[in-house]
Amino acid sequence: MFLKNLAMAVGLVLLGGFAGYQLRSLEQSAFVSSAGFDLEAKAGRAPSTAASGLAGKKVISPSAGLPPSAVTLGEQMQSLLVKYDDDAARKSVGAMSASDIQAALTLVAALPKSAERDSLRWNLYRAWARTNPTAAWKAALADPLETDEGYLLGAVAGEMAKTKPKAAATLALGLGMGGRRTGALQQVIEEWGKVDPAGAVGFWNGHPDLPVRSWTLTSAINENWEKDPVRAASLVLTLADPQARSSAVSNLMNQWAALDPQAALSWAQTIGNDTLRQTATAEAIRGWSNKDPQAAMAEAQ
Repeated sequence: MFLKNLAMAVGLVLLGGFAGYQLRSLEQSAFVSSAGFDLEAKAGRAPSTAASGLAGKKVISPSAGLPPSAVTLGEQMQSLLVKYDDDAARKSVGAMSASDIQAALTLVAALPKSAERDSLRWNLYRAWARTNPTAAWKAALADPLETDEGYLLGAVAGEMAKTKPKAAATLALGLGMGGRRTGALQQVIEEWGKVDPAGAVGFWNGHPDLPVRSWTLTSAINENWEKDPVRAASLVLTLADPQARSSAVSNLMNQWAALDPQAALSWAQTIGNDTLRQTATAEAIRGWSNKDPQAAMAEAQ
C-alpha cells in the first residue's frame, strides 16, 4: 500500500512539472511574437509574416542591456532606439551575422522615419560591409530608403576604404555624376585619410575634379599629427590645391605651436614659398600665444 501511494505521489509531481513547463513555453511564445507585432505596429501597419518570424530569432547582444537568452532581433533593435547612442549601436550590430543584419535592416526600415532610425541602418550597413562589402553595396544601391546624397552607399564605401581604399574609390566613381557619388567619395577619402593620409592625399591630387571638400583631407592629415608633426607638416605641403594647402598649414601650425612653439616656428621658416611661410609663422605665433602670450609677443616683436 505504501509503495502504491508513493508511486502516485511521484506521478503527480512529474505531471505538475510537465504542465508548468508547457505553460512557460506558451508564455514565452506569446512574448516573442509580441516583439514582432510591436515593431510593425509602430509603423502603422499589420505585422507581416516575415517580421513575426524574425522577432522569434534569438540574438545574443550584451550591449542591449537585456539577458542574452531573452533578446530577440526585434527587441534588440527596439532597445537600441529607445535611448539611441551611436557608439553602443555600432558595438551591438558589429557582433551580428550577415543574415541577422539583413533581417534587422528590413525590420528597422518598417519604423517611422527618424534620425535615430537612419543612423542605426547606417551602422548596420557598415557592419555588413566589414564581412561582405560586395553584397552590402548591392543592397544599398537597391535600398528604397537610400538618399540622393548617397548616405547608405557612403557607409559601405567608407568602411571598405579602411582596407581596400582604391577599390572603394572605384565603386564610388562608378555612381556617375550627382549627390550619391559626392557623398560616397567623401566617406571614402575621410576613412582612407585616417589609415593612410599620404595615400588619400596622393589620390586626391591625382583627381582634381573629385567633388570632395578640402577640409576632409586637412582633418585626415591632422588626425594623428602629434605622433610625427614634421611628417604631417611635410604632407600638408604636398596638397596640390593652394587654398586647401594654406588652410591645412594654418590649422597644423596653430596646434603644433600650442604643444611645441619652437619646433613649429623652426619648421615654418623652412618653407620656400614666401606667402605660405608668412602664414605658417603667423599661425605658429598665434598658437603659441594661447599657451604663453608674453613669450609669443616677444617672439613676434
